[in-house]
Amino acid sequence: MAAAVKTLSDQFLDRTTGTADTSMSMIPYGENPAFLAAYIRYYLLVNTPKLIAIFEDSGIDLQTISRVLDIGTGPGTAAIAALIAGYRCGIHSSLDIAAIDHSAAFLRTAGNLIRRFRSLLDRPGTDSFSRSFPSLPSPLTDRSFMPSSQSTGSPDLILVSNALAEFDTSLQNRLPDILDGIAVPGSYLVVMEPARKASARRALHLRNVLCTRGWAVRYPCPGDYPCPALECPRDWCHHRLTWTAPPPVRTIDRYTGMEKDLLNFSPLVLIKPKPMDSTPVVGPTDLSLHLGPLRIVSELRSYKGKQEITVCGRFSTGGQLMICMLENKRLSRYNDVFPDLARYDRIRIEGATRRGDRIILSESSRVIRLENDGGQE
Repeated sequence: MAAAVKTLSDQFLDRTTGTADTSMSMIPYGENPAFLAAYIRYYLLVNTPKLIAIFEDSGIDLQTISRVLDIGTGPGTAAIAALIAGYRCGIHSSLDIAAIDHSAAFLRTAGNLIRRFRSLLDRPGTDSFSRSFPSLPSPLTDRSFMPSSQSTGSPDLILVSNALAEFDTSLQNRLPDILDGIAVPGSYLVVMEPARKASARRALHLRNVLCTRGWAVRYPCPGDYPCPALECPRDWCHHRLTWTAPPPVRTIDRYTGMEKDLLNFSPLVLIKPKPMDSTPVVGPTDLSLHLGPLRIVSELRSYKGKQEITVCGRFSTGGQLMICMLENKRLSRYNDVFPDLARYDRIRIEGATRRGDRIILSESSRVIRLENDGGQE
């Protein structure tokens, strides 16, 4: 099992760094019994908590979701995470799930697992499973992807989890058109990719294209401005969670040398706005008064006599990344949360000054940690 996990990891590493031959991106590893078992017993356990965190942090109203489309479902990971997230909110209404993948074995596995979780979580609904890739001409374009009872419906929630690296360049370029065609006003799109530069930047490019078409970012960005990370070829955006790995993951990690003490991933949530939502809502931009909401996109960095973090937000010059700095001697009861801030925390700052690309905090500057209820206020 560990050997199969390590082989898959090396192959995924090539895909996400962009070094693999494009012909490798469509190998049906789900058809290999050893790889299929490894994916279920390892990657399913690793990826599900990431997706649950996205659902809970992004402010998606799961009560309004009744139809889900999971593109590149694998063993059903994202759909299962949606079921679990709904259960944690006390939701037991019907949820129809349509899953699409290029692997027949993955689709069979997804069907078995989704039905199992439906029973465990008391969540009724109908399911459909369609084999499609790499061009996805059907069932998406003819809208035959939803279960028969909902064949004329459009999905309220579209999931694309660890799938962009599976798409060839042509499909990646056509994906915005595909998503625009199947989504309706109010539809959510949840994207999760590995926390590697190539795959994360694919998601950010998709974000920018959809924003130009009127989609609104709900997580993690504090606004719908062009992503500043794409302005520099070395930048990308990712989240990091601490967790307690379950025994199967810890055991396999001992054999492979892989460490999953932290969960790293690149999340993105957008919504196709209804007419009343067409004007993006963003926070105040006047730094002389207060600034926020801001998303922290780095770890806290400690230097001699000071601490820094990188934040993303909308400023008077547009959306951009800025460094927020606090000298240790300026620590006060107003900004004492600063040393405890972590990647992807949302904050508001009051009473700071700006010097170039830096936000400078003083003793009287207030730093307020905000709840994670979506990227915008």
